[in-house]
Amino acid sequence: MLQYALACLTNLDLGQTALHRIASNPMGSSMIKIASHRGILTAAGVIIGIATAAIAAPLDALQGAWTMDGTDCSETFKKVGAEVQFKDRTATQTTGIIVSGDRITAPNATCTAGRIREQKEHFSVQLNCADTVMLSSLSMSFKIIDKDNFERFDPEFPDISFTYHKCTF
Repeated sequence: MLQYALACLTNLDLGQTALHRIASNPMGSSMIKIASHRGILTAAGVIIGIATAAIAAPLDALQGAWTMDGTDCSETFKKVGAEVQFKDRTATQTTGIIVSGDRITAPNATCTAGRIREQKEHFSVQLNCADTVMLSSLSMSFKIIDKDNFERFDPEFPDISFTYHKCTF
């Protein structure tokens, strides 16, 4: 759908005032009408909204604080006001992560989700990460078990996985 919308926008003649339609889904159940320059701005906003929703949707299930099985949340995190923070960001043995929007924070690095590829039982995320010394890009896959548990694994080695559970405060 996004490719179709972009193709329609690319082919739109700015001098025309005729209505152009972009189907919001393959079934054509709803339409967005675009007219003149004002319509182009509206269409661009809709396309950006669709793209943002497509990227964010798989990460919605991961929002919050998580720690690996076998680790107690109270050992890893503390709550300061309404915010959850790591107790000790310098600890190298801490196994927790905090997911907020498209940002995944570990004790020693922060990653931003880029491309997301959804597959049958899991999704893979291209992560752009930074720590105090380096920048790196890596791919990680996630399988949602239920609302309180997920598995993390490297797409190159799917047999090796780590299970996380959600922390509630």
